[in-house]
Amino acid sequence: MSIPLIDFRGKITQDTDAVLEAVHQATGRDRSDIAREVLDLWAIAKIHEASLIDQRLRREGLRGIDGGMRGKTREDEGMPGIDPDSGRNPRRSA
Repeated sequence: MSIPLIDFRGKITQDTDAVLEAVHQATGRDRSDIAREVLDLWAIAKIHEASLIDQRLRREGLRGIDGGMRGKTREDEGMPGIDPDSGRNPRRSA
């Protein structure tokens, strides 16, 4: 079973177009397959990057990417770092 795909259309530079065409001609692969692979690898790298940032923040005792509010939404508790009663950031002096 294949992964469902979402249609995406966007503009690319002439350099990117030339590389896509050259790889297509060299491999016979469809240009959209090549572009999808490149974007997929980029997305995986960004997810990994975000997880490393989250780990580092938590190791330093700071709020992680989710604002330190696992399982809750911003509407439940207010914005991360903002006291829902006063609307002020408790870390900052008044």
